Amino acid sequence: MHTHPTAETFRVLSGKFEFHILRDGKVVQLPAGPGAVVHLPGGEPHLFCNVGDGVGRLEVVLSPGDMEGCFLTLGRRVDAAFEVVTSAPPPDVKQLLAAGRQYGVEFSDPAL
Repeated sequence: MHTHPTAETFRVLSGKFEFHILRDGKVVQLPAGPGAVVHLPGGEPHLFCNVGDGVGRLEVVLSPGDMEGCFLTLGRRVDAAFEVVTSAPPPDVKQLLAAGRQYGVEFSDPAL
C-alpha cells in the first residue's frame, strides 16, 4: 500500500479491478468493474490491481494535479494511445523510493 497527499479518482473503463484501502485500521477490498468510480482522498493508504482475466483500463484524475512528475520519472513513454503491456520487469526499488520521497508518496510495504 502507499499514501500521498493527492486525492485520486479512478473510473474503470474496462476489465475488473480490486482496490484495497485501509479504513479504521482494517483493509477493505472494493471490487470495481466497467463504469465503476472509486474516489480516494489524499492520505488514505491504498493499492489497486487488475483481477480480471485480461487487460484492464483505468482513467485516473489526480487533484491537485501535482504528481505528474512522479509518473514521468517512473513511467515509460509509449507510442500508441492504448499500448497493451502484458509483462514488465520488476520496478527499480531505489528509483521508486527516491521518486516517492520527491513527490510525497510513502510506501507501507515492509519489503521496500
